[in-house]
Amino acid sequence: MTRYMRAYRDFSGGLSEAANDNMQDNQLAEAQNIVAGDGYGIARASGYDIAYPAISGGEDVLTLLEAELGASEETTEVALLAFTATRLLRYSPPQEEGAAGSWSEVASGLAPIRDYFIHGKKLYWLDGTEFRMYDGAAVAAVTKGEGLSDAFWQRIKTASFVEQRGSRWFFARAGYDDIYYTNVGTVNGFAETNVLNANSKNADHITGLCEFNRGLLIFKERYVFYFSGWDFAGGSDLSMAELSVTSGTRFGRTVCKVENAVLYLGYNGIYRLYVPNLSTVIASRNMAEEKLSDTLSAFEPSDAFAETWNGVYYFWITNESETREYRYDISQQSFWGPFTQELSCYSTALRDTNLYLGCPNGYVLVANAGSFHYIDVEDGSETAIPIRAVTKGFDVADAMVQDVKLKRLEVVARQYKEESSVVDVRVQADYNNAAFNIDFDESMVYGEGEYGATTWGWKEAVTKEARVTQKAKRVRLYFTGARSEYP
Repeated sequence: MTRYMRAYRDFSGGLSEAANDNMQDNQLAEAQNIVAGDGYGIARASGYDIAYPAISGGEDVLTLLEAELGASEETTEVALLAFTATRLLRYSPPQEEGAAGSWSEVASGLAPIRDYFIHGKKLYWLDGTEFRMYDGAAVAAVTKGEGLSDAFWQRIKTASFVEQRGSRWFFARAGYDDIYYTNVGTVNGFAETNVLNANSKNADHITGLCEFNRGLLIFKERYVFYFSGWDFAGGSDLSMAELSVTSGTRFGRTVCKVENAVLYLGYNGIYRLYVPNLSTVIASRNMAEEKLSDTLSAFEPSDAFAETWNGVYYFWITNESETREYRYDISQQSFWGPFTQELSCYSTALRDTNLYLGCPNGYVLVANAGSFHYIDVEDGSETAIPIRAVTKGFDVADAMVQDVKLKRLEVVARQYKEESSVVDVRVQADYNNAAFNIDFDESMVYGEGEYGATTWGWKEAVTKEARVTQKAKRVRLYFTGARSEYP
């Protein structure tokens, strides 16, 4: 008797059935709304709940953050802010128990936010046209530093990227190679010689900045530079080095710091920059499997952003025809997805450390491990989480065997409710391309006890057997289900 136990850790990015033998046994051909389960099994992704009332006006939420702001010490307060494509809004919590909070407009007629930072109880942001500030009372353009020419200040106003390193801020414009850094301790004070150049061939320009390992990573589409050193006056230790990488990134919003590393979306996968043990040189590695790399490069995204939360790198990509979300589990080094909850941004910039989603039509959602539903961003209703997992084809007999029957199939599953919580299981056999559904009859739940055993009441996991009795030398399994409130 042949018995298969597969510990799934990855998905293949959609390998064809003809390429079964090239797939590892722990890969899935499809994994929609599937995540790693206990013991390296698979599970349905957890869902989301509505965190705040929907923002009126139907605009997508593009940035969500929380900051301590104040025009003076007496007016300091924590503000929950949301940016849409044209507005900055602030959330007012309910004044009475049982009442609803509300969003109020702080400013309108804005350009979409590109990057931001918080300093001195003020929020500063860039939109490619102006350098603005909000202190909790009013929005204003940041004033030009003393002694600067209008031409130099225009470069700062039209910057798209900003990153703090030590007590200086570094600004860069999209489509250019120069980085402008502030004087120590000021956000608008510059010397016009405070310029770094990360010039490269092939008209490749800056797409993002990230502080890492006490230096500054400068991202381009094909290259990554690393700036290090602190002696800005004498220049004795300043260094601008081009890293040995396969790919830079087109999308600066996919650059995320994780423990001892930086992750970003390259042209054909997720890349990790890190400092190996006993080394001072930053190394690069493409974390994607070969077929997943092909899938991502064939998708040709026009926009992308990412966030890390609870050891998982969440990334969203879109092109002219579709949008997808995938996840990379950092500890398991495995990819899962796509996921079908609609969203327009991620945020971990709220003080309760949960993962929040900004969504189309002004909805703001929060991840909830105990939630078994997604949210429809058209009307805020709860929707089922549809799953689809497809395995590779498994050989159930040796090549020398000419005729064999698959007699039975065993499924081990976690219990959930005192009713059936089994997903639909379908088996496809290679003889006549036959496909048949498996009926697990009664629910996979507990009884009052097991005869001859000491286990009574609830059992966390049960094994159910389905009798198949079908001719097959190779089988493929399909797991599907779209019932709301099921795990």
